[in-house]
Amino acid sequence: MFKELEEAPGEATQGAAEIAPRERLLRAVFDGTHSVILVGDDEGRFVDVNPAACAFFGLTREELIGRQTEDFTLPGWDQASARRAYREHGHAEGDIPLRLADGSVRVLHYTTTANILPGRHLAVARDVTKERQDADEIRQSRALLEQAQEVATMGSWTVDLRPGAARPISGSKEVFRILGIEEAEFDGLGATVFERVHPDDRAPLQEAAAQAILEGTGFALDLRVARPDGELRWVHDRARVECNHHGVPIRLIGVMQDITERKRLEAQFLQAQKMESVGRMAGGVAHDFNNLLTAILGYAEMMRRDIQGTHPHARAVEEIERAAQRAAALTRQLLVFSRKQRIAPKVIDVNLLVSDMERMLRRMIGEDVHLQTALAPGLWSVRADPGQLEQVLMNLAVNSRDAMPQGGGLRLTTRNALVTQEQARGIVGGHPGECVVLTVSDDGTGMEPAVLAHLFEPFFTTKDIGKGTGLGLATVYGIVRQAGGFIHVDSSPGAGTTFEVFLPRSEESIRAVRRAQPLAVTDSSGTETILLVEDEAVVRRLAADLLASAGYQVIDVGNGAEALAAADSHPGTIHLLLTDVILPGMSGVELAERFRALCPSARTVFMSGYTADALAEQAHLASDIAFLQKPFNADGLMQSVRAALDRPRAAPSA
Repeated sequence: MFKELEEAPGEATQGAAEIAPRERLLRAVFDGTHSVILVGDDEGRFVDVNPAACAFFGLTREELIGRQTEDFTLPGWDQASARRAYREHGHAEGDIPLRLADGSVRVLHYTTTANILPGRHLAVARDVTKERQDADEIRQSRALLEQAQEVATMGSWTVDLRPGAARPISGSKEVFRILGIEEAEFDGLGATVFERVHPDDRAPLQEAAAQAILEGTGFALDLRVARPDGELRWVHDRARVECNHHGVPIRLIGVMQDITERKRLEAQFLQAQKMESVGRMAGGVAHDFNNLLTAILGYAEMMRRDIQGTHPHARAVEEIERAAQRAAALTRQLLVFSRKQRIAPKVIDVNLLVSDMERMLRRMIGEDVHLQTALAPGLWSVRADPGQLEQVLMNLAVNSRDAMPQGGGLRLTTRNALVTQEQARGIVGGHPGECVVLTVSDDGTGMEPAVLAHLFEPFFTTKDIGKGTGLGLATVYGIVRQAGGFIHVDSSPGAGTTFEVFLPRSEESIRAVRRAQPLAVTDSSGTETILLVEDEAVVRRLAADLLASAGYQVIDVGNGAEALAAADSHPGTIHLLLTDVILPGMSGVELAERFRALCPSARTVFMSGYTADALAEQAHLASDIAFLQKPFNADGLMQSVRAALDRPRAAPSA
């Protein structure tokens, strides 16, 4: 080949002495270079190769001469495109994967030149296998990083603090997605990003960044950002300052994570905690208030029995009883909210319940409110207290009616729904599963977000003073939660309100349930001895007076220790223990167990301002216990005591 080069036109007149050194020089370059050099003919066959080519292919010069590049190329390489470019432009450049003699696959980056001599073509190449592998690994790493950032909703960003930087701000794809900025249109300037930050959060961000740069440290804070579509999202922005070897800040490196979902879940959790705390407080208030109402109602009843209808105070006593009864109704609502109200659940058809109540609801909401129902066929059954579900429907209907003072539309619908995990996360107290959904929607005034945040809290109301207790929706909340369900509310000013009540599907079939009839008691008087344990003095005195007036012998004490001491020292038989469940020092349940060892034949009646259901969970009471709910009147007390004393004893076990 080199002889051919030396004999090219224009060189023929040079002497042999001059040609020989140049040929040796060219051969030295040809043989000594690390680049792969291949000389081919018009058919593509190698006519000369350098040692670097032999080393690359793992073959001798003799083994390579006469072979073609196609002998080594892998299937799928676009040979036609390379040849077309070569023919059209007289040269070509690119990567070509080759399988070598030892079976390994290497990549050559080649540059070809056509017709360096008639019928001769030159290709100079270098092994770029490692470079391409490194580049692929970098691309894969970047792709994995982008995927990880997308999964974590966390993007990385950098601010170049050096003066004169053309594009001082750069960020990953996830940062642009979070901010709602098109990456291709981003100008790299701070204004584009800063205008996305909520106006109230801009000053804290500026102060934090300035302080971090000044001190060479970092910052971390939560911000709100407004996307172009108006959606407001929360982000956690964390950064640190990078300094040069002189300690001068040159770069701010940070990460931005979308924490909108976390903020929403935190708000739901706090709301659920608040409702739970309010529920416990409401239950405690109702319990204590029931003690007071027991005394008020009991003594009012005793006064009413002692005075005639013409007595000047007869009317006053009636009003006292009436007011106390209204107060007792309020405490029952508080117990419903706190899920401490006695319930009688059964498997029911919600469609049938709505249909049965439709006529009553039409009368209740008035003629200016148009009621529509759309009940889904094939509705699943649910297990709940039908009376309480009726109360839910009535309270929601009344709430809708009050939101439409000029009239409007009220719609009741039912449907089956499979609540997903994602849907459940969007509802306070929500959980996935199959549910029956009862929807009550209206065309009313709607509610502001500030109202929605307190909607189910007891005593919260937007009505005028004297027009609402603020317990209607709190009662709804308690009933639905006690049935194992949850509520979703959608409302905005001027757009009406929609309540969706989700009740878990019951696998049980609907069947008639026969309610147990209480034991009939004709005469509630007696002469038995009763040990009365009640820490509220006014209730204890009332119960003792009522029992004594009916002929019973009463031993009344204020706590469990006194009760056990009295039982141990009493010379006669104690026939019945009447005890409050919640006592100081020793609970009524523990007292009953220890009392049974002293008086095994005695009966026990528990009483409390809480309900039997709530206490069954709290104090592990059996479901068939003798229980007296406060506030009670004289008849209720006597009936409970007499029924317990007269109940047939179970046959002893063999």
